[in-house]
Amino acid sequence: MRLLILSNNNGQGHNTAAMALVEAAEARGAMAVVIDSMLFESPAKSELYEKAHIEGALHAPRLFETGNHLAERMEGAGIRSPEYHATSRHAEAALRFIQGNAFDCIAATHIFAAQLLTHLRPALGDAVKTAFIPTDYTYVPFTSETFLSVYFLPHRALLEQYRKSAPGRNYVVSGIPTSRRRLQRMERAEARAALDLPQDVPVALIMTGSMGFGSVQPLAEALLAQSPPETRILVLCGRNDALMRALRQAFPDDARVQPLAFTDQIGLYFSAADVLLSKPGGLSSTEAAVAEIPLVHTTPIPGWEEDNVRFFTDAGLSLSGNTPEEMAAAAAHLLRDPDAAAEMRRRQRAEINKEAAADIIRALDD
Repeated sequence: MRLLILSNNNGQGHNTAAMALVEAAEARGAMAVVIDSMLFESPAKSELYEKAHIEGALHAPRLFETGNHLAERMEGAGIRSPEYHATSRHAEAALRFIQGNAFDCIAATHIFAAQLLTHLRPALGDAVKTAFIPTDYTYVPFTSETFLSVYFLPHRALLEQYRKSAPGRNYVVSGIPTSRRRLQRMERAEARAALDLPQDVPVALIMTGSMGFGSVQPLAEALLAQSPPETRILVLCGRNDALMRALRQAFPDDARVQPLAFTDQIGLYFSAADVLLSKPGGLSSTEAAVAEIPLVHTTPIPGWEEDNVRFFTDAGLSLSGNTPEEMAAAAAHLLRDPDAAAEMRRRQRAEINKEAAADIIRALDD
């Protein structure tokens, strides 16, 4: 199999899922490549979408909710999305790349890429298998505009919603792909030693996504007030240097709060922590469940992330709250109640497929 994975820079989760597929493909002896589908139009377009996503999430998150509602209304009225027409303009460039490199399987981890593949299907024919892999626990608007060989869904609970909104497709429940290498676990004592953390105190990990999203300082303050007094709070700030500086200024003399820069050693931090407070992206939530770490969802970006919170909390895979104080109380509960933490881990094992990446690659390669 020669696999091309088309991703998009509208959120790092799409790229992380794509790289998990590459890892699983290579483990099976297949060749796999990831490319941002927007690059077929221009690098400037790719950069524009990435910047708009980050700026919107940090400074105008309600725009995501507005855009999602607009997309749902347009799809319900049978109106084609602007991106469906836009992706047609660079279909010829994508086709040349695909045919020039003899790919026989193409997977999309973003709806824009799935729309692009739909334009290419007549030229590719049945010899090239095509797939869409959504990375949120909800129906992705405009999936009904796409016609691909197979759709790999995050969970069985979404089947009815997809069949109703985009009927007649080949749906396979697989889970969201995660990387074994990225989530490689180690013993807690070893992880804490590597991070220079005390062995005998509770550790809370706050993840803010690659962009450093959320009201982190009030959350850290609430955690200090409600958690056991010796609790260490690690804050992964992503690439948000302003957030790093703000936290260092807010807690200059309190060693219990440690702001940390972007890291690709997420498995190390998961291994060291007792509870995770995380922005509710679909991929990051899946990684937490795969790692079996008690999870509290922090404030979602309006739209799909709100759906992720509902799915996880309804299934007992996470707790959440409407304020920093409520989120901190949920985390403190999981720190103080080993039975509650163990039950959440049990539900994570039961509901989330740890082998999703390998299962998807196996299905594509058959």
